[in-house]
This record gives sequence, C-alpha cells and structure tokens, in this order.
Amino acid sequence: MTKFGIIAGTGYDDILDGFEKKIFETAYGQAEGAIKGDVVIMQRHGKGHSVPPHKINYRANIQAMKDLGVQYIFGICAVGSVKKDLPPGSLILNNDFLDFTKNRITTFFDGDDGIVDHLEVSEPYSEELNDLFIKVAKENNCKINGKGVYVCTEGPRFETRTEIKMYQYLDCHVCGMTNVPEVLLANERQIVYSCLSFVTNFCTGVGGEITEEEIRSVNFDKKKLLDTILKTFESPEILKIKSKAKLI
Repeated sequence: MTKFGIIAGTGYDDILDGFEKKIFETAYGQAEGAIKGDVVIMQRHGKGHSVPPHKINYRANIQAMKDLGVQYIFGICAVGSVKKDLPPGSLILNNDFLDFTKNRITTFFDGDDGIVDHLEVSEPYSEELNDLFIKVAKENNCKINGKGVYVCTEGPRFETRTEIKMYQYLDCHVCGMTNVPEVLLANERQIVYSCLSFVTNFCTGVGGEITEEEIRSVNFDKKKLLDTILKTFESPEILKIKSKAKLI
C-alpha cells in the first residue's frame, strides 16, 4: 500500500515523468495524481496550473492520500520572501504558520455528520520529519536555509506593502497562498506532514517589482529537491516517526 506522498505547487508541472497518472474519487470530490511504487504525487493547481489557490479542493487531495494509505507527506510551496536575507532561490522548512485566508473550508469536521472535533496545533509540521529531511539534505548536497514561519494569504492577488510590513513585525519568513488548509487537513487525518517552501521572489516592498519573469527565472534545482525527498522516504528512520496530531 502507498505510504508516501508529495503535494507540489507552482513550477512543478513536469515532475510526473515515470509516474502513472490517475484520478481518485473521494467523498469530497475528485483528486488528480500519479503513482510510482509506494509514492503518490499530486499537483495542487491541476494540469497546466489551471486552479487558483482559493479554489483548490484541499479536502479531496488529502482524503485521497489517506484512502491510498499515505502516512507521510511533503508539501512543496512556491513562496515570496518577507526577509531581505532570504533571497530568491532559498529553501526553508516550515515550522509554524499564520492563517490569513478568508473563504476556505479548513476542516473535515464541519458538523455535517454530527461530529465536531478540534485540532490542537502546537506542532502542525512534524519536527522529526523536518530534522530527518535536513539530515538527508546534507548527505545529498541539497542546501537548506533553515526553518521558518509561513504566512498563508487568500490570493490570488499578491500582498500589499502594509500587509508585508505587518508580517515582518510578526517575525514571519515567507508568504504563500496554498499551505493552509493543506497542513491542517493532513493533521486531522493523522498524516505526518512537512512542507518545503522555496523562494521565487521578494514580497511587495522587500525587493523590486514582482514579475512573472522574475518568478520563472529563479535558479532552483527542482530535481535535487525531489531526489532528496525520495531519499528521505527511503530512510529507515522515517518509519519511526508518528503523527503527533491531537483531536480534542
């Protein structure tokens, strides 16, 4: 049974070579993905980046992973940098988040089935999985710029200068549009979850003007990152890591 999952975002449309593409039916709708061995990959934005961040069916993606028997997930998120010392091309592991989304379903426990549980989120990202990835990354010559706080905004617009100033004041590191509610839903389904954020641009007011050309021109070794994730999945140490998510 499939044990390992990757949910990739912007810039990862070409990582499915060698994987068998499939459509998964769930209680929350369809999810698209691809399988090879004991690894399943999903693309948040669908084929050709056709789904905006606020319309992604996050529940279907996570439920499909759960139905397939996935126990460990690495999310990959393209982000803007809130800090001047974290330039485009940097890679960090999320260790906490701020949620500034507005119109998303963020839970499986919406009361429709008569069950209301509350997720405790003192460790939404698995510190053990983060640390294992860092260890494997060093062995695989994959540079990590540390850990940091991810701000999730609604999108699809970028953030204003004043919004970014607020995130800087709150000592956040990167800003994106997709990791919430993905991280929460994975925790609700007791899946060990970690997220890698790679910086494609400086946020508004931190650097120059944000352009599509700038975002697409970032020199980032996607193959190296994917290879490091797969090597982390192959590590015997990973099976010792268990979900610490609590439902109250």
